[in-house]
Amino acid sequence: MSKCGYIFVATHTQDLVWGNELENMKVYVAQRGVTSGFLSGFRDHIMEGKELLKELEQFSHTPFDGRVEGIGVSMGEFFDLVFCVASEVKFFEVEQEYLDM
Repeated sequence: MSKCGYIFVATHTQDLVWGNELENMKVYVAQRGVTSGFLSGFRDHIMEGKELLKELEQFSHTPFDGRVEGIGVSMGEFFDLVFCVASEVKFFEVEQEYLDM
């Protein structure tokens, strides 16, 4: 099993984990009255995820000439990484839309 989980259950599993953590953070932030910083950090997290996806896309288009050592990543692991990052970005984008309402 990959780090993110089997493809068919990964989104559901990660949504539960991220959703629980997000609810805990909302309570923590509300108790301390620092919501503006929370929302700013939320947007930053989404942008960082999108930048990472762009870098992964560029990496996927880089021709491999056999001289790079130490990149022991299979295609399955690479796909799993992209899937996990994209799922997290989408989760936080949807949550941000909900918070902005």
